[in-house]
Amino acid sequence: RIFNSDGSEAEMCGNGVRCFGAYAVYKKTAGKRMRVETKAGIIEVEVNGALVRANLGAPSGLKIGLKPVVDGKKMTVHFVNTGVPHCVVFCGNVKNIDVVSLGRALRRHAIFSPKGTNVDFVRVLGKNKLAVRTYERGVEAETCACGTGATASALMGNIVKKTLFPTSVLTSGGELLTIYRRAGDSSLLLEGRIRLICAGELF
Repeated sequence: RIFNSDGSEAEMCGNGVRCFGAYAVYKKTAGKRMRVETKAGIIEVEVNGALVRANLGAPSGLKIGLKPVVDGKKMTVHFVNTGVPHCVVFCGNVKNIDVVSLGRALRRHAIFSPKGTNVDFVRVLGKNKLAVRTYERGVEAETCACGTGATASALMGNIVKKTLFPTSVLTSGGELLTIYRRAGDSSLLLEGRIRLICAGELF
């Protein structure tokens, strides 16, 4: 189960489930391949040392070319659920985007009610590389990386901008995530490196 900093519960977290899988292997409570139950369904996780891959399954709720009006201006955005809902916005330069104010306006826009959405601002860097900044529900701010957001962005890049899989996604925190589309079905796989930075005990 995944809880956000505001106390709300998310259906799933792509990077969170990868960290969970790596930690389960570290604690010797699971093998290198495992199935993790989440509120969004069963996620298959594979741990290869520091490199951890999660099969997020098939995306759902795909909507291309939505036209919400924000601050009197009509925008073009795209929507998909990759375990949690994501609104994807393509930009010329993500560095100049006011992620907090624009992200907050889209996150609570009536078009995405009642649950709201995460918001990903995406720049195409090449045929198989994107830069992404994400405003996350439950955190209500920009986060350094979002695995389901990177996955949603890669999918929309492929559909809207004709980018290719596997897609490298550069997050605002500097981490590089790789998104694959599994041959034979529509499953999307999220891969990245995991690093143990601390451990604690709950009493």
